[in-house]
Amino acid sequence: MKSKIVITILVFAAMIVSVYLVLNKDNESIKRQYFILDINGLEHKVNLMPVPVVQKAGRKYVDKKLHYLFELGEEADTVIYIPSHIRAIEDGSVFVEDAVTRSVNKFSPDGKFIQKYGKYGKGPGEFTRPKYFEVDNAGRVFMLDYGKITVFDNNEIFEYPINYADFFKPIDADDLILFNNLFGNISLIEKYNLRTKEKVAFEEIYEPDTKLPGMKNFGTLLFGTPLYTSNKLIYVPYYFNLIYIFENEKVKRVATTIDQESHPKLLIKSEGNYEFTYDKYLTDFQINESSFLINDFLYILSLPARKETKKFVFDVYEINSCTYIHSLRFDYSESFISIYLTKNRFFLVNGDYKIKVFSY
Repeated sequence: MKSKIVITILVFAAMIVSVYLVLNKDNESIKRQYFILDINGLEHKVNLMPVPVVQKAGRKYVDKKLHYLFELGEEADTVIYIPSHIRAIEDGSVFVEDAVTRSVNKFSPDGKFIQKYGKYGKGPGEFTRPKYFEVDNAGRVFMLDYGKITVFDNNEIFEYPINYADFFKPIDADDLILFNNLFGNISLIEKYNLRTKEKVAFEEIYEPDTKLPGMKNFGTLLFGTPLYTSNKLIYVPYYFNLIYIFENEKVKRVATTIDQESHPKLLIKSEGNYEFTYDKYLTDFQINESSFLINDFLYILSLPARKETKKFVFDVYEINSCTYIHSLRFDYSESFISIYLTKNRFFLVNGDYKIKVFSY
């Protein structure tokens, strides 16, 4: 009799454990974020990892008023025809890329032209189709062209061959963090030394088991804003309400932002060995527009909040815990091409290619 009771208890316990595991697995799948690949009309789900810490909070607005200061590039010899990207560094210097002249123009904190880096051509310090540029706080200008990265360091020019980067973040004079559109043998995120060509792959942020064998062209789904400070990479994808913190190339923490979750879909047409992606549809899923690191806080320009309020809204998070603090709401609603935020200035390339500088 006792043995029958023991067996019954064990069977019942096993049933409870089985039910728990099933429910836990279901909950895990609910918590995981994912994106969808539509390949020739067939949908395939790819999971992101790890499971994020979920933040649920209503926006706490702090209203800010912008004070117009000046425009950049107004003088005849410093005209910027089509400004495409803008950067600013700790000493107040401002750098603007001109898509027409293939150059980067440096301005003083009060808007005076200082120097031009690069021009159209194929020689040293020249560019044909520049893709991306960055500036570090030492004032070094890094320009990515097809097949090379050029570094302008004071009056010296250094060029390094590179074939697969889409955008990057400089760590120092020699080391970059590269972001790549292609998968396969190339990691999405790598630490790369320009001089030695040594590569160190970062931990992937998608589940390898959910990636189709041979599939390469879905890196654009994971594009976003890279920020770097004190051996820490902060990465904010454009199409997900997520904040990734990497330390020593490993994911240290991942948390949601306060915007609603999105499951973007990328359309892919596959013909033999060729894959054609249709990125333009991704804009329907975009959440984060631009992100900035100011002191120990992360500022994320929220597209859903901008659409709702018709103003620029930056959600502010503490960078170690990713905890939401409040949202800065600026009294400005003009369309823009590029934007940059510092602790006391607001830089904007608007729809008519004017480069406006404000304080706040």
